[in-house]
Amino acid sequence: MKKLYPEIFWEVDINWSKPHLYENFLLNGSEYDESAFIYKITGRYSGKAHKLFYIGKTYHQYIITRLNQEDHKKHFKKLSKEYPKHKLYVSLGIIEMEEGNIPFLPILMRQKIVFNLS
Repeated sequence: MKKLYPEIFWEVDINWSKPHLYENFLLNGSEYDESAFIYKITGRYSGKAHKLFYIGKTYHQYIITRLNQEDHKKHFKKLSKEYPKHKLYVSLGIIEMEEGNIPFLPILMRQKIVFNLS
């Protein structure tokens, strides 16, 4: 881990799983759910590249649990309605750090990623 600014920022790697069809993920989960802290929801139309819709985090729960909560069910319905020709996918992000283990890192990661994507 390379500290960019002592005690404030860390450089980490995110290894993303292959995209799982959203509905299949809800039924079958993923072998990476136990070690993933963040996830992204993408949409794909025809053979085009995946379009990023959302990056989320979990803390003390599996991603499959998070996606089955009521607010995410509404979010899924909204995306499905807004993008009816897209298939929705979920990818799980596994955070790798060379050293250290910061309990609130997923929260910081999401804020930084969302900021960088804006």
